[in-house]
Amino acid sequence: MRKAHFVLQGKGGVGKTFVASLIAQYLTERGEPVACLDTDQVNGSFQDITALGVRPVSILKDESEEIDIAEMDGMVERILTEDSHFVVDNGATSFVPMRIRGHAGLSGSAAPSDRHGPPAPAQPADLRSKLDRDACAEHDLRRSRL
Repeated sequence: MRKAHFVLQGKGGVGKTFVASLIAQYLTERGEPVACLDTDQVNGSFQDITALGVRPVSILKDESEEIDIAEMDGMVERILTEDSHFVVDNGATSFVPMRIRGHAGLSGSAAPSDRHGPPAPAQPADLRSKLDRDACAEHDLRRSRL
């Protein structure tokens, strides 16, 4: 089964590129097909490792923190359709929080909506609480299976 390996962290200088390169080298040494992508537009050091054939992907629009939907869709389509493992090094500069719209499944209650626009984003504390509850429930489930 092919997998996508995303190396993510909002802080710079913590070894994301190093970890991504280790994953790519491991898969390559096993004879697996590997596609490496670098989404860091400011410090694209993963693409400097020429032996891995890393391709840059500009997921942010120039001079902004706005996501380039077409680039993001293209990357996701590649990951879903190509018969290859993917290793994606997401640099600190492209670690942009995705705005998750308020839905009952995410925030616990539907966020108020403006009939002239999209629903308001989920409150970060509500989303964090929901994610924490889900993580605790998953942890409890795993422990009960032991």
